[in-house]
Amino acid sequence: MNPPSVTSPTPVPCRPPPPPPPEGFQSPPRWGSEPHVRALLEPLGIVLELRREHVVMTFPSLQEQADHMERNFGPIVTAKATLGDGWSTVRRDLDEFMSEINEADDGTVVTADEYLEIVGRLAQ
Repeated sequence: MNPPSVTSPTPVPCRPPPPPPPEGFQSPPRWGSEPHVRALLEPLGIVLELRREHVVMTFPSLQEQADHMERNFGPIVTAKATLGDGWSTVRRDLDEFMSEINEADDGTVVTADEYLEIVGRLAQ
């Protein structure tokens, strides 16, 4: 199993927990699971090429990294909008999580994240 990262399906603890998703909702991190992607697309006649890739993300500080996530990372944007006043507790948990996975020790933030590159073509 891969270590937790910003893009991993490892959940960041949330207190209070967010409301349940709508019926039929599938978590976006499941797109990082090869079996999940194959189960969704291969029955449609799509030939897949799947490859694990890595990206290193760097930020000048934990504050700037968290601000970036609040503006740009869909699950975090949604959690912040949904939780209202409860967001401050989740933000503290997120800051703690990011501190744990931060690979830098000089005040900056460096994380190495893995993602699944998916290329699909209709079968001939």
